[in-house]
Amino acid sequence: MLEHRNDEFLNFRHFAWPDSGGHAYRWVHVGWFTLTAPDAGDHEVLEALVAHERFRNAHAGGGVEPHGTRHGPYWLENVTAASYEPTTTTAALDVLTAWATRYDPLPDALAQALASPHERVLPPPPPPTATAHHLRDLGQGGHDWGGVHDEFHEFVSVDRVTATVALMVSADD
Repeated sequence: MLEHRNDEFLNFRHFAWPDSGGHAYRWVHVGWFTLTAPDAGDHEVLEALVAHERFRNAHAGGGVEPHGTRHGPYWLENVTAASYEPTTTTAALDVLTAWATRYDPLPDALAQALASPHERVLPPPPPPTATAHHLRDLGQGGHDWGGVHDEFHEFVSVDRVTATVALMVSADD
């Protein structure tokens, strides 16, 4: 149902900040997938995403681990399609903006770089063809070193017109 296309990674450290620590070790990772079953419901798409090998990523520098047991700060077994809640593009962008500007205003070059994947993952409202989902806080579902992320935000968009699924993780470590 999902075929991995490519990944994008944006590291805040690669931009000039007034304060040398302004980047706060933040980054954004987007995984792009082709949806080969555009008639599938969102729940089925989320199930396929969670089961996909590319989902086995602790997002702590090691990349995808085909037999991995972690996803972000959580044990993989605790993340299911039901772990996602529907959201709006506006709500998702509010979360991401608050996270990205938490310490300092963004350097202009970073703001421009962030706009591209955010607009493609979470198109400006209203998203006529896409649905958006937010991975809710799983609380006690965290793994042994899951607290390495101060904040961890994950959004999935499903666009049936373009047959695209995007998995966007914004975090710090």
